[in-house]
Amino acid sequence: MKIYEKGTTLVELLVSITLFLTVVSIIVPTLFTTIKMQRNVNGLVRMHNSLSYSMEYISKEIRTGKKFQPQSPDKSFLRFTNYRNEEVTYQFVNNTLTRQVVGQNSFALISSDVKLNNFQFLVNDRVVGAGLGPANNLPSDQQKQLSVVILANASPAEGLTNITTQFQTTVTPLLRSDIIQD
Repeated sequence: MKIYEKGTTLVELLVSITLFLTVVSIIVPTLFTTIKMQRNVNGLVRMHNSLSYSMEYISKEIRTGKKFQPQSPDKSFLRFTNYRNEEVTYQFVNNTLTRQVVGQNSFALISSDVKLNNFQFLVNDRVVGAGLGPANNLPSDQQKQLSVVILANASPAEGLTNITTQFQTTVTPLLRSDIIQD
């Protein structure tokens, strides 16, 4: 009578290790690719959040502003008077956007991990809103269209894909007698 001992043979052990290593060799690169894609997506989300905040900030101030003065040939500079009667300057310098009120320090509107490639303020002198003018005691030449154009890319972390995007908005200042004052 033969007595069989319970256990695994060397062949069974080698087959199970081979199967395990095959599965791991398929899963690990997929995991690393997923992690890299998640970092790229996080960079894109941070960039869009920063650009959306700055566009909304600028647009809100332009809507209530007056006396718009684009000052540079490359259209990277805009000066105007805001609703508090402060002279505000937005300027594209060293791949970032800064805001400065005359007599105060400037500050960056864009997160440090976002680098702007191009930023332009395009002021259109065309009058917007037919029928508004001297008859309503509102000077029609005060309402201008301003387009804000941003071409930006997220500063990639080491080994990540460079992500580029473009934002553009057109803003028309409000025609209100309490805002339009000369």
